[in-house]
Amino acid sequence: MKQTNVNPLEGDIIKGMIRLAVPMVLVQALSMVFSIADSLVIANFGSSLSMGSIGETSNMITLLLCLVSGLSVGVSVTVGIRLGEGNADSVKRLMNTLVPSAFVIGLFVCLIAILLARPLMLLIDCPEQLIDGACLYLQIYALSIPFYSVFLFLSSSLQAKGDTVRPLYFQTAAGILNVLLNLLFVIVFGWDIAGVAIATVISQALCAAACLFYMCSKEEELRVSLCEMSLFKEMSDVTRIGLTTCLSSVVMDIAGILIIRGINSFGDLAAVGSAASSTIEGLMALAFVGLGSACGIYVAQNYGARNFDRIKKAIRSALLLCFVLGEVMGLAVYALGPYVLGFFINESESFTADMVQESLAAGLIRLKWLGLLYGFCGTMNVLNGGLRSIDEPKAALWISLLCSGVLRVSWIFISLQTIHTLDALFIAFPACWVLMTGLELIVFVTKLRKKEALA
Repeated sequence: MKQTNVNPLEGDIIKGMIRLAVPMVLVQALSMVFSIADSLVIANFGSSLSMGSIGETSNMITLLLCLVSGLSVGVSVTVGIRLGEGNADSVKRLMNTLVPSAFVIGLFVCLIAILLARPLMLLIDCPEQLIDGACLYLQIYALSIPFYSVFLFLSSSLQAKGDTVRPLYFQTAAGILNVLLNLLFVIVFGWDIAGVAIATVISQALCAAACLFYMCSKEEELRVSLCEMSLFKEMSDVTRIGLTTCLSSVVMDIAGILIIRGINSFGDLAAVGSAASSTIEGLMALAFVGLGSACGIYVAQNYGARNFDRIKKAIRSALLLCFVLGEVMGLAVYALGPYVLGFFINESESFTADMVQESLAAGLIRLKWLGLLYGFCGTMNVLNGGLRSIDEPKAALWISLLCSGVLRVSWIFISLQTIHTLDALFIAFPACWVLMTGLELIVFVTKLRKKEALA
């Protein structure tokens, strides 16, 4: 059988990171197929206003999932460090607490989303024409969160080991199923927004079940034993790293929600154009997610093994790759913006040609500011993950609080009260990326030198 693992402790670093990154990019891409399929099916077989309703929920869903996503980072870092240390017993105990803990955490988030859907949408000033559809989508989508949590925790542990291919298999099958169910529920059954949300729930549930079956029956080093499962035991390191990551994400997501609130002040058409642009940005960010996560795997395992030279080489390689790739993608998407946005914004009986043009104009303004300096978004993410992987999550949190929490939120408030243009609003993104990259680089180098001196 072909070897699917990469050993971060030896071999060529760049080749190894690319081998790890490519499957993770594909995993994230297929995960985004859930939401993109929703948008495309609705845009072509529903209405552009329905697509706007789904788009209004994107930042709120990201905020709701930040606890799960943050803790999954804690899983990846903790498993990676313990594997690097050669601590097999502690890895085994951790694996047996992940599944029940993930499901309970996901269920908690699910209940919050269902019970508070409308207040959350009102919080971001969701336009009246979009709010009913947004609430319906959010409440049904929430049912997928417990299953998503289980899959994310298990796949994060596999990735920390250096196996990024197995999660790709599970997500590929689930992604294909999701697209087929979208077409069935929307075109055949005419369920519109509810149909695409139900398709997501079914796909995520089956994906989690398949991954759990593999971990219980096929995996050796990270095997899960149903008879030895426990709730929240061996989760202290995961929680310590994960909660700081979660808080950092919350700060960034709140800033994103405030930006959506600001966009909504420009009207429904600006909201539709921004939602379409946001979908494209999500696709672009996949490359950073893959390379940043691959770098984090290398850093965590080599930190556990106290191999500081490989940590430095991994960080330098990831920074260069992400910056160059980000600039190429950002400039290309901005140049092709009208054509790309046209996939998501279409003329219909309820959406006239003039409305399409106004929405496209808003979307292009967002793509302009994000595209010109998109490489710094990648370097920011690499260094943020690097700080967590050398067991410095608090440093990453404080930098996020300063840049995304204090400075970016302050600029959003000031610009909306004074300048009140989309250009002034969206410039907050690249300004934050550049500042965070600089601060994270200084702190990372300083912390790593101190740890190396004490090793």
